[in-house]
Amino acid sequence: MTNILLVVSLDGGSGAGKSTLAAEVASQLGAAVIHCDDFFDATLPDNDWDTYSLEQKCRRCIDWQRMRNEALLPLLEGKKAQYYPYYSLSSDKGLESRLVTIEPSKVIILDGIIAPSLN
Repeated sequence: MTNILLVVSLDGGSGAGKSTLAAEVASQLGAAVIHCDDFFDATLPDNDWDTYSLEQKCRRCIDWQRMRNEALLPLLEGKKAQYYPYYSLSSDKGLESRLVTIEPSKVIILDGIIAPSLN
């Protein structure tokens, strides 16, 4: 790991201002922002989704392993993170064609998180 000073996760409902706050903090501190919505997993059928408890929905709505492996871990190692965000209906793999690159920083913000353990 590199000299990370702080990892912050912002949680809240849709439209609560998480992304606005993340952008403001990032502009002031030069923080790296991981947009967890980029890892939204929309592959679950609505019928299945409706049967899940709140905890199950929290665990399934974001592809946590992919977010951890492709974004968080590289940043924690002081490397840039690169990934293709979910979810594009026009792609056969469900990934957008644009590549997101996040430069490393001593401060990492997880924007829009309903976080189970990321271990």
